[in-house]
Amino acid sequence: MSFQGDGVDPVRVRRSLNGIVGPEIGVMEIAEVEDGFHARFSAKWRSYRYSIDQGSVPDPLTRHMVWHVSRSLDLEAMRTAVALLVGEHDFSSFCRTIEGMSNVRRIESVRWVEGSNGVLELWVQANSFCQQMVRSIVGLCYDVGRGFSKAESVSRVVDARSRSAVATVAPPHGLILWEVGY
Repeated sequence: MSFQGDGVDPVRVRRSLNGIVGPEIGVMEIAEVEDGFHARFSAKWRSYRYSIDQGSVPDPLTRHMVWHVSRSLDLEAMRTAVALLVGEHDFSSFCRTIEGMSNVRRIESVRWVEGSNGVLELWVQANSFCQQMVRSIVGLCYDVGRGFSKAESVSRVVDARSRSAVATVAPPHGLILWEVGY
């Protein structure tokens, strides 16, 4: 299907949307969809990036996009911890529970990478996420990375299905919704 036949110019629509949504959101592409499409419920997967700055001095230019922790974290332990989350699990320990809603989610891929200037990035893709799930995963990894928890404890945290099992929830300013797949 084409926008052209309906008298709609997709380039113009994209440019107009980018003028409305502001600097926090960028419309990269638009496409015509079938009736019944829902931006949230029709998604097959989503991916997030979370950034942690380990530098001794916070970078004022990135302060709104990274969590500055002023300490060196054990990246290998954090990688071991997140590897245990791949697959389908009840993530109740990592989420706010909503009455009548399931917290079962399927993490398809998750990895920690070290970016420039010692910034650690968590990249995670799942079929869906529940509220505060990524920030809770990062918080648990932070505790593992600073030696407060063992990487192997992740399985016990998942099995607990209790919000109190995750002591630290990372702040929101390091989190970015990266991509949604339909």
